[in-house]
Amino acid sequence: MTMRPCRRWFSIWLILGLAAGLAEPEGWAAPLGAKQHAQRARELDKKGLLDEAIAEYQQAYDLSHDPILLFDIALEYRRKGDRQKAIDAFGRYVALVPNDATSDEARQAITELEKSPAEERRSVPAVESPPNPEVAPAAPPPSPTVASPENAAAPGPPIAAGDEAGNGGRSRRTLALVVGATGLASIAAGTVVVLMAKSDWDASRSGCDAHNVCSDAAFDQATSARTKATVSTVLFGAGLAAAATGAILWFTAPTTEPSKLARWRAMPSVSADGVRLVISGGF
Repeated sequence: MTMRPCRRWFSIWLILGLAAGLAEPEGWAAPLGAKQHAQRARELDKKGLLDEAIAEYQQAYDLSHDPILLFDIALEYRRKGDRQKAIDAFGRYVALVPNDATSDEARQAITELEKSPAEERRSVPAVESPPNPEVAPAAPPPSPTVASPENAAAPGPPIAAGDEAGNGGRSRRTLALVVGATGLASIAAGTVVVLMAKSDWDASRSGCDAHNVCSDAAFDQATSARTKATVSTVLFGAGLAAAATGAILWFTAPTTEPSKLARWRAMPSVSADGVRLVISGGF
């Protein structure tokens, strides 16, 4: 008779213990992805919790290694007043993405942060006037002096003459045109892509506030802009290299065939006005 109550209480405690073990502990949350950490950081920033926002941005960067998160971390440190950490974060961003649309903004921020407060109060931005170069008119070419038949002396030796065959020259110039056209096409494609990147970047800025706190759509547009900017940089580099190669091939190709060589002669001419040097030639 005395064993039944003990068994009953033991069963009750066993059920309660299993229920407590299966329940989620208070404050438990599933692991967050980089995007969720960035969103939580933006919410903390709006509340003025800068240290917590920095920690969330850091976790987002550790998961995604997206350089724009370093820019956000630098902005938080600047708002917090920690100059050195802001400079370090801006510097890491510029080192990873030197040609991004916000790289110049990061460099300017580093320059301003490296100044002392007294220098910032004394500094006044200088306005430079745009250069206005004047183009001097080209001087007309001198008119050649034609000697009269009676004053013309015997023709002298030719000044210069080329002896290279024209077949190799034509082939090299054809190759130069092909390579140069490919380079120009690559530069044109890079221009189109960089315009698309700028459009995405401008669209993303409209979704961000003064503290660079952005919506999810703006965050995705900024990422797309950075990718397109990288592609445009590659296209520009390849296009410039191809255009330079085409120019080198063109200017180093043989310029004429033996049957079409230019023959130039220098002839002295004596007249009542004095002695003159007459240069004549034909193609």
